[in-house]
Formats: sequence, C-alpha cells, structure tokens
Amino acid sequence: MSTRKRQSRQNNVDGAVAFFKNAKTKQPFKGKGNEELLSALELIESTAQTSGLSAEHIDALLDVALDGIQVETVCKRLLKSLIPSGSVLQNSAVKCISALCVQKHSITLQCLLLRWLLVVYDYLEGRDHLHCLYDTIFHFLHYRTLMPYVCHLLYLLTRKEDIRLFRVRHLLQYQKDMGTQPYLTGLLSIYRRYYPNIIHVVNTRSYKSFFPTYDRKWSAVVRQVQEKNRQPGAETNWEVALLQRNSTGTQANDLVPSRKRRKMDPIPLIDSLTTKSCYKRDRQGNILGLKTVPFVLVQCFKDLLDNIDSLEFPSQIGAVLKSDALKHMMSYTKNLTAATRFEFWMSETLYEELTLTDKEKYHDRVSNLLKLLKLFGDFLREGTPTVDLVLSQYLQKWNGLDYAPHIFKLISQFRLVSFDALNIAVLEPLQKLFACSTVYFKCKVIVCLTELLRNQAAYEWPRYRESPQGNRILSLFCVEEETFSHRETLTQFVSWVCRLSLAGSIEEKFHPLYELCVLDFLELVSSLHTHYDLPFVVFVEPRLYERLVISHNPITVAKLCEVICRYKESFSMLKSRVPSTLEDQQMIRRCNHIIRTFCNLLWRFQAYSTDDKASIFHINPATVDERLGGQAMGESLSVIRHPALLPFTVRYVHKCLMEDTIDVYDLKFLKRDLLTHLDEYHLDAFSQFVSTFVRSRPSQTGNPHKTQMSSLSAGDSQAFGF
Repeated sequence: MSTRKRQSRQNNVDGAVAFFKNAKTKQPFKGKGNEELLSALELIESTAQTSGLSAEHIDALLDVALDGIQVETVCKRLLKSLIPSGSVLQNSAVKCISALCVQKHSITLQCLLLRWLLVVYDYLEGRDHLHCLYDTIFHFLHYRTLMPYVCHLLYLLTRKEDIRLFRVRHLLQYQKDMGTQPYLTGLLSIYRRYYPNIIHVVNTRSYKSFFPTYDRKWSAVVRQVQEKNRQPGAETNWEVALLQRNSTGTQANDLVPSRKRRKMDPIPLIDSLTTKSCYKRDRQGNILGLKTVPFVLVQCFKDLLDNIDSLEFPSQIGAVLKSDALKHMMSYTKNLTAATRFEFWMSETLYEELTLTDKEKYHDRVSNLLKLLKLFGDFLREGTPTVDLVLSQYLQKWNGLDYAPHIFKLISQFRLVSFDALNIAVLEPLQKLFACSTVYFKCKVIVCLTELLRNQAAYEWPRYRESPQGNRILSLFCVEEETFSHRETLTQFVSWVCRLSLAGSIEEKFHPLYELCVLDFLELVSSLHTHYDLPFVVFVEPRLYERLVISHNPITVAKLCEVICRYKESFSMLKSRVPSTLEDQQMIRRCNHIIRTFCNLLWRFQAYSTDDKASIFHINPATVDERLGGQAMGESLSVIRHPALLPFTVRYVHKCLMEDTIDVYDLKFLKRDLLTHLDEYHLDAFSQFVSTFVRSRPSQTGNPHKTQMSSLSAGDSQAFGF
C-alpha cells in the first residue's frame, strides 16, 4: 500500500471515529437515514481486520460503546472491531471495569467487555492500574454469567500479596455451591502455587482445560494484525528483558514456546511478570511492609547475596532443579512454604513422568528429571520425602530395567525411617527382583544398599540424633517425626542386607565381582563407629564370613581379614569412649569367636572344631567320612593350603626356595616368610591380621619358626584387647 493511500485511509478512519464521537442522538441500525452510520462502521471494521486500530482510536471507540448513545448491536460490533495495531492503553482496561460497576449495560455486553479484555491482555502497555482494581474484579464473581471470564482475568492478575483467607473461603464456597467448575479450580490452582499449605485442589494440570479459548478466531485476528504491523528486528520490552537475562548463557529450551517446552522438559524456567512486561514491583513493598525482589532478576551470586533477605521465590518452584542460585536460597532461608510448594509440584510431576506409557519416546526426558533430583539431593545432603513416597509406589511395579541407574541412586538417598516402613517401601521390591535376576543386577542392588547405609550414617543419623537438650539439626522439609529406635533400624537393616548377601553368594557360587560388592558393604559396616561416629558397632551375620572365607578369590579372603581388623579397631575405640552395654558385650563376644576361628583356620591349621560350638566350622570330620583325617581337613584352609592362596604357595616354593617339591609340613615353619611373599602381591591384609591377633613366642623346643597363641586356646577374650 502506497503512502498516499495509507494516509487517505487513515484520514477516513479518523473521520469515522469522529462521526461516532460527535453523535448526540441514538440512530436506528436498520432503516433509512443511517447510510453514514453503516459506512463509518464498515470502514472501522475493515480497517481493524487489515491493519488494526491505534490506541487512541480504541480508547475513543470504547467510550462510544460504553456511553450507550448507539444501539446495542452497534456497540457490539464496535467492541469486536477494537483490534489493536500495537499496544493498548491501561486507561482502556480501567474503563471496562468501571463500566461493569455502573450496571448500565446488558449482561451480554458486559461479557463481551471481559472477553475483549482477555483477548488484548497481552498487548496492554501495563497492568499496574488494572491490578489496583483486583478487589473490584473479585466482587464480580457473584454474577454466575461473568464468573468464567472473571476467574480467567483474576488468574492472570494474581500475585502473592493478593491471596487472602477470605478470598479462599469465598472460592471454596462457590465451588461447594456450584460443584467442581474448571475456572474455579484454575483460580484456586494459582492460589495454591503460593500457599500450598492452606489450599488443596486436585486439578487437571492443564491451563487450557481451566480456561478454554472461547474467542479463538478473534485472538487469531489480533495476532495476525500484530505480526503484520511489527517492524523487522523490532522487539517488545519483555523480549529484550528475556534476552538480557539469558545473555550469559542462553539455553536452547528458552527459545522454544512454553507449551512445546513442557512437552520436551517438565521442569519449568524461572519466569515472572518482570520478564514479560517490564513489570516493576511496588516500591512500598507488600502488605507486610517488606520490599520484595523477584528472583528472576538474580543474574549472579553477588545479586543473591545482596538481596538474600528480600528475594521472593518464583511461582515456578520446580525451576530449583536447574538453578544453583535458587538451591542456595532454599537451603539458606529454609522456607517451609517454598519447600511445601516444591513437594506438591514434585509429587505430581514425578508420578506423571514415571507412569508414561511410551517409555522409549520419553526416556531421555524422564532420565534427565531423575538425574536432576539426584543432584538436588546431593546438594541438600538429604532426600525429599515426596520423592521417597512416589518412588516407593513405583518400586512395587518396577521391572528393574527402566531408568535403573537413576532409580538406584535415588534409593540411596532415602531418609531414615523405621525398618518396617523401609522394608515395605524399598527392601521387599528389591528382594523380589534380586531373587530372579542376573549376578550383575545383584551387584547393583548390593552397591545401592551400601550407599543407602552410607547416606544414613553420614547425613541422616546426625540429623535425627537426639542431643541432651532434645534439639535436632534442622531439615529443609517439614516431616512428621515417627517414633522409632534409630539404632535398631540400622541394626536390622544391616542384618537384612547380610542375609540377602548370603543368599546371593550361595546362588552365584563364588562370583568374584559379587563377592567384592559384598565386602565393600562389610567394610562400611565395620567402620561405622570410627568413620561416622555412630555410638555403636553392628556385627554382621557369622554365616556370611563362613561363606566368604572359603572363596577361591584371594582378594576376597584378604579383604575379609581386613574387615576383622577394622572391627577390632571399632570395638576398642567404642570401649574406650562409652561404657559397654549388654548388646555391645554380646557383639564383642561374637567378634571374638570369629577372630578365634579365623586364627585357628589360617594360622593354627585347626579349621574345624569338635568342641567349640560357637565356631562357624564346628564339625566332626569323622561324621562326614571316616576316610577324612582330622589333620588333613584342618590344614585345608590355612595360609599354605587354602584354595585361593595355593597358587602363591607354589610360586613361593619355586621362585623363593628354588625347590621343585617340598613337604607341606616343612612349610609350616616358613609361614611368616610366606606372608612376606604375599605382601609383594598386595595381599598384606594377612600380615596385618596375624600381627594384630597372633602373639609369637619361641616354643619349648627352641625352634624359632614355630609360633603359638597365648591364651587363645583357652578362650580368653581379653587376649584380643577387648
């Protein structure tokens, strides 16, 4: 269109608008004498459909429609023609609300005013003046016909300071009288975002289902006109602010429309009115007199420190998973409202994501969510109660394959609860999968349970530990405390894992990888007191030692000796710190029996005992087979003839003694030299075990190589320093 034609058309529109403004009497819409009226109306409609109207023309025509000089049909057509070419004045929006207050117009025209306001809401030059009328707009909820549009407008205008208990009561009463209406549920949902502790609404989690687009064609025409009039390279204020906020590191997801982004990533971005309309917070502060700063304005850690006491949590609380600054803010302020909002969001999102039917299509998205949850737990050093609850429900039907690495990591962050609750939520589902899985899955389960014990000892136990004053270390999440014995929980958990490990060891028949995973768990259990300052020591199932000590893997036997030495250190430290309880004394006696058995087995060539019923190898060889000699069986598990160590013995004889054959009886006098040979192959745990529990002294025959155990055969437990 040429400049001359554009100016001519603009002059014609100015004349048409002036015609309506200067009209003093009501003219009939039909009949003779109204050609000029129809001509002006059609010109305004055609211009609005093609290029839109200026903000001044819209404001003037809105006055004409609200004055009531023209008939209602003309007023409706004028309102539908108010398609902005650019922005819309705030004063025009205020006029719409003022017209509703006088009750001068029909209910149909009032609905049309609200519909127009919703269509052009995104193009208002500002919303401060409209927000000041929040109380007035809320009053129109009394009118059932206007209620859907009023709820939609309030949904867009609501800020944290607008939420009051009396408004919540009114909305709940409306919902009680009218039933569950989507627009009421939508308005309550935005209220719940800010105060989930006082509002509980089960919603459909869809903005479109709350407020369906009644004027889809009208909105489409407005968008087309805006795009047509937009100059190339021109950017709106909110686009500039968004680019500035993301200038340090723009992510690809930020440039994707919000609905598409929700389909690709369930985690929202930190957003607020500040980024979309240059909205400025009230300098007078909120109703409490405090100046609040939207968190979206934080661009660096310095901004966080400078405004730590006045920052306001974003409504998209789920964005904490991707914002390190927001994580620091949550952990510092320990805001229970923000934590509750996060749990509400996490409960719905995680459950929805884990129950998706097309797992292959959404595998990466769900995996990313679970990974971020694990990182969030590592940052806070505590698990999330909601995640524990959703995960415990998911484990009941988990196949052991879907998202396995992330599921195991989240299990290791479970909070410290009673053993019965832990057994139902985690242990029983894992046990069912453990019994019918491969050895590699069994190893994953044992590693997961090891990390769970480490987490409970390092972080959960200090958090729930009772001090003499009854104080507890604060937690970010508010959880009802369950009355249970924390020591008993850990003790029962360790015993349960040991029984599970024993069953797996029997089934897998000395698989080396599985044995190493079990030994990592035993090493952690033996060092709970020394490394994590737990006021007790847990001694594991003796039958597990019996199974591991006859392994064909030398590393397994060596690490088992190292575990026994760690138990010696833990019990000695425990006895020096606190008086021993009856339960501690029982565990010490059990540990002494294991030490005595291992000494007899590895060093004294007395693997099987016929008189010591406390020994794990209490057996009479004659009852097994008369051809088995007691001496041969007793030497079968020593450091010389143990199946796992026999290759090292042969290598020692060939390389060190330079002999082809040697009598086993002669090797008994070279046991310590053999231990030195084992040290060269990084099996020094045997030397550590012997030096800790075996006292050497010359025998009565004067043979310097012969060693004896002082007071060991007599069963004196004090010989071990306990």
